Amino acid sequence: MAHTTASRPLVSICIATNGKTEWTIPVIESVYAQTDVDESLYEVICTDNGSSDELSKAVTAIKHANFHYYRSEAPGFTNQIVAFEKACGEFRKLQNARCVMLPGSLASIIELAQRYRCTKPAIYCTNLGKAPETVECGDFDSFLLELGILSTWSGGTCAWDEDIARIRDYPIDVEFPHTAAFFLPGKTGYVVYNAHISNSLDDAGKGGYNPFKTFLVTYPTLLQGLVRDGRISEATFEALKEILLDFISGTVVGEVILPTKYTFDYSNLRSHVEVFYGRKGYRRLIGKCIIHAPGILRSRLKAALKRKR
Repeated sequence: MAHTTASRPLVSICIATNGKTEWTIPVIESVYAQTDVDESLYEVICTDNGSSDELSKAVTAIKHANFHYYRSEAPGFTNQIVAFEKACGEFRKLQNARCVMLPGSLASIIELAQRYRCTKPAIYCTNLGKAPETVECGDFDSFLLELGILSTWSGGTCAWDEDIARIRDYPIDVEFPHTAAFFLPGKTGYVVYNAHISNSLDDAGKGGYNPFKTFLVTYPTLLQGLVRDGRISEATFEALKEILLDFISGTVVGEVILPTKYTFDYSNLRSHVEVFYGRKGYRRLIGKCIIHAPGILRSRLKAALKRKR
C-alpha cells in the first residue's frame, strides 16, 4: 500500500506497533468507525517493527485509500519516529497501539489542528477528560510542569510538518523517543489538550523493561539535560522528580506487591532510586508506598521492599 495521496491531508494519525494484531486492528477500526469525518482530511499511518507477518496480512482487509502500512526496522520505541516521518499530514498525532479512539475524537483532533495550523505550537493530548479542555502555557517550563508524568507517555505526542525534519537533529532517547518531538527548541507556543479521546484496551503482557530504571534514572537524566540547557528551571526539575517518585510508589504497590498482568523487570529498586534521590529518597519512597498501600497489604509491602533491595 504505497503512500501516494494526491492531496495533502490536514491530520495524520500515526500508529507505531510491534505487530500485535489483537491490539492494533481494533485501534485502526476505531478511527474508521468515525464516519462523520471526510477521509480527505486525514490519513492513518501504521509502522510495524514486529517480527511476524501476522499484522501485515491482517491489514490487507483495510480498504481505505488513506491507510498506509509500513514495515519498520527501527528498534523498540524508536518506531514512533518512523511513524511521524512516514506521514505527510500538516499535523501528526501518535495514537497508542493499545488505545481505541472514541466517537467524535477524530473530529476534535481535526478541529484542534485547524485552530492552531497558523501558529503551530507544541501540542500534547493528555486524554484526561478534564477542564479546561485547552491550556495554553506561557513557555516550555510551564508546559512540561503542566504535563507532569504524562510527558513520559508517547500516545499524546503531536508534531507539525515543520518539526519532522528537525527531530533527527535532536538527541533521540531509545526509551523516550517521542520526547524529541515536543522537546524541540524554538516553538512559539505550548498547548495542553485535555479532551478524552481514547480508551485503553486490555494490555496484559505489556513489559520488557525495568520501570524503576526508566522512570527514576533515564527520564530524570533527560530532564537534567533540559536544566543544563536552560529550558526548564531547577524548581520544575525537582517538582517533576517528585511526580516520578509518586508514580513509582504506585507501581510498587499495584504491581510488585499485588499480582500483575505485566512482564516488567522489577529488580534493583533501591539502586535505581538512589541515583537521583539518594538514600533519603529511598526512605521517602518506602513511606509513600506504605501510605498508598491498603492496610492489609502493608506488612507484605514492607517485606517485599526488603527483598527488592
